[in-house]
Amino acid sequence: MDLTKMSEDELLAYCKAHSGEYLAAHHPSTSFATEYSSQFVAASAELVIRYNRNPFGVVDFLHSAFKRAGVRSCRGGPMTKSKVNYLVCNRVSAVIRKRRRSGP
Repeated sequence: MDLTKMSEDELLAYCKAHSGEYLAAHHPSTSFATEYSSQFVAASAELVIRYNRNPFGVVDFLHSAFKRAGVRSCRGGPMTKSKVNYLVCNRVSAVIRKRRRSGP
């Protein structure tokens, strides 16, 4: 799926569809080691890139957009500002750096 062709609303719906609990295949089903799906992280990164925001100054923007769209955290709870900050600092910024290195 080409995320660059999606509207903001479509990206938020995609984030919502891929939010919540995601357990990597290498973890047993009884594990509490949930994480954000790669689809969710990629769509979040596209939202940051789309609005040409610095990835470390976008927490309020993403928090507001996720709250409006009903996007949940990786454990299925509310997506708080601190969880958005973690997402941006630990996952989204890495995706953005990788995309910028690989070119347009």
